[in-house]
This record gives sequence, C-alpha cells and structure tokens, in this order.
Amino acid sequence: MATINLIHMTVTGNAGQIEYRTNREGTTFASFSIAQNARVQNQQTGQWEDGATTWIRCTAAGPLAEHMRASGFTKGTRLVVTGTYQQRDYQDQNGAKRTTYELHAEDVAASVRYATATVTKTQTAQGFTGRSQIQTAMPAGNAWSQPAPQPQQTTQPTYTDGFAPANPQQPTI
Repeated sequence: MATINLIHMTVTGNAGQIEYRTNREGTTFASFSIAQNARVQNQQTGQWEDGATTWIRCTAAGPLAEHMRASGFTKGTRLVVTGTYQQRDYQDQNGAKRTTYELHAEDVAASVRYATATVTKTQTAQGFTGRSQIQTAMPAGNAWSQPAPQPQQTTQPTYTDGFAPANPQQPTI
C-alpha cells in the first residue's frame, strides 16, 4: 500500500527510558519518548517559565537503532529526532481497539546545545560505511576539492526543435 502526505517532523528534547530489543530475524529496534518542554512568558512578570511537557513516542529500527545503542543514548540524553509521524492501531490485552501516534525515526542525533558529542564512523556487514550519500558521490582524495572540469564542447549541437540559440558561442541557460 502506497502512502502519501506523510507528516514529516523534527523534535528536540530529552529522551525518556530507551528500550532496545532484537527480533528473531536479528533486527534491532529502539522505542523511546522525547520530552518536548514548552516555555511560556508570564504575562504579569514578563519572565519565561516552564510550561507543559509533551511526550512524543518514537521508534527506530535496524542500523539506526544499533547506532543509537552504540552511541550510549540513555534516559536524559538530549536528542534531535527526524522522521514521519504516523498513527498505529492495535488491540490491547482485553481485545479493545486502541490508537497511538509514533514518530518513526529516519535520523537520530545527539544535541550539542548543552553537551558535546564524539562522532565515530562505522563499518558493518550491511554495507554502511558511515558516509552520507553526498560524501560517497565526491571524487576520491580530498573531499573538499572542486569537481573535475568538464571538457569543452567541440562540435556544434544539433537542435531538433528548429531553433538554435541566437549566439551559439554563448552557453544557453
């Protein structure tokens, strides 16, 4: 079943208890909640005060959950979680239908607003090398190097629509 119009969101807050588990197929899962603390301005004093706390249920799976565990994420760790917010229907122990909402994590990071983090690239049997897609698309060697220059066109292009640029020496946009 294809899904469109997913709700993409990013939440920053302190993690509640993180539960790690592995299924029979060997896939690791992480279930946790993020405490999103609101700040509200007191109308009488003008001072900012703590407001209500909203708990957002999150799940992560596979290498993402494994990397969370290896990173030492525990209760109280300030995290930035990005993913899709989805409704999940289930039956409770008494057979009653229930609905819950979860943020299915696509990425989880430690917030460095109030702490520091050390990044360690990983290599696993699943082929993940710790590089982003952008980095793997870069030429080998210096990652900050400029892309290789493209060879100049030596032949006149063929225009099948019957219209050629007004000045063939100028590149067209």
